Amino acid sequence: MTTVDFGLDEASLAEDLQLSPESANPAALEETYFVMPVRLCMKDVELFEQPNSAKRTVLFGATNQSVQKIHLFNEASCWLSLPLLGFATHALRALNQMKLGDEKKLYLAGGGDLMLTRDGDKLFVESSINGKSSSTEFAEAVNAFGAFSEKIRQLLVSRVPEIQQHPSWRKWFF
Repeated sequence: MTTVDFGLDEASLAEDLQLSPESANPAALEETYFVMPVRLCMKDVELFEQPNSAKRTVLFGATNQSVQKIHLFNEASCWLSLPLLGFATHALRALNQMKLGDEKKLYLAGGGDLMLTRDGDKLFVESSINGKSSSTEFAEAVNAFGAFSEKIRQLLVSRVPEIQQHPSWRKWFF
């Protein structure tokens, strides 16, 4: 399963709204507005998990009266702050342009990248954030990023309706 999601950062959104995003420079909208925590997980591999993040140790009692120690990741460390518009549009564009055997590097604002490789019906993704990699069905990744983009679109249309009229972004909203 592929999960691409974002967490709503109300403080960041309020700050961006004060800067009139509907009339902002199009590149600024893409790279510096609506920066929110984003999570990318493919087949239980957290591709944005921060290296050296603290893990929690949890003790479970087993049925034979022994104790089992399990190390769980700190969930907050799996979210990377990214500009929603830029990440969503660049990721979808890269996926939609990929042909069989293609490799594309998806640069992440603030540093790092994802290396995307298409091999038949499979998509392989390697993260420079933590060196982890995973794979999934290509169509599943396209659908997950499409749903992610739609969720962003719905948020912005409901909270910043005037952004739909931005000359450089109008087409993305319709």
